[in-house]
Amino acid sequence: MRDFNATRKAGTETGEAPPDAIFTGPLAYMHNLVSTAQLKILLERKADLVLVNVLDRPEFAQEHIPGSINIPVAEIERIAPQLIKSSDLIVVYCRTSRCRASAVAADKLSTIGYDNVMRYSAGIRGWKAADLPVEGLYTDTRRAA
Repeated sequence: MRDFNATRKAGTETGEAPPDAIFTGPLAYMHNLVSTAQLKILLERKADLVLVNVLDRPEFAQEHIPGSINIPVAEIERIAPQLIKSSDLIVVYCRTSRCRASAVAADKLSTIGYDNVMRYSAGIRGWKAADLPVEGLYTDTRRAA
């Protein structure tokens, strides 16, 4: 998956968006962050939430937080309305706290009318660093490098 921070820097430095950029502007919305402990509690309580991994499908297949669905950030505006009700609590996540895809996805969801959007900014690596389980082809729960 492409580094969204690098894309943004490239667009900002030249004043133009790179031709393959998915997102180039500033984020319009600020989203509440959910911690690893908070997300774990929400999942244990089987809270009414939709947990969305916004990475590409191959990355999702490799590993993801149990119970999450996959909607790649590039497709979120098209696919989310088919799978998620506007009243749902949505928690989006990506790879790490340095990955910008979850922030972009949260912003896109808010733009198309979703009001209950939160970000799990620690991502899959933060989840694994807390020794929590993952699903997928690669299910080693040791700390991610």
